Amino acid sequence: MDIEAADFKKLRQLQWKIMENVAASALIPLMQIGDELGLFTALHKAGPTSSEKFSEAAGIDKRYGREWLLALSAAGYVTYKSENDRFLLSAEQAAVFVENDGP
Repeated sequence: MDIEAADFKKLRQLQWKIMENVAASALIPLMQIGDELGLFTALHKAGPTSSEKFSEAAGIDKRYGREWLLALSAAGYVTYKSENDRFLLSAEQAAVFVENDGP
């Protein structure tokens, strides 16, 4: 194998694609949990909220609630407002994750 002949730009693109796929595979169970437990709906109803209040409203452990919110906000599936440590669903996120007749 001639690694030196590899195109560095193409190599980096392939590595990035692999990382994206690994990240996506980790998010699928979190999205499924959110759907099955009604977490997206609970977050949407709560509006901009702290992870503690979200967890209470959703009836889940506070630590798990915060981890779920942080993971999905890092992926862009939940909106996080760092200035006041609040989580929410944008109109677009709610259309996808909450509305049964959504896109």
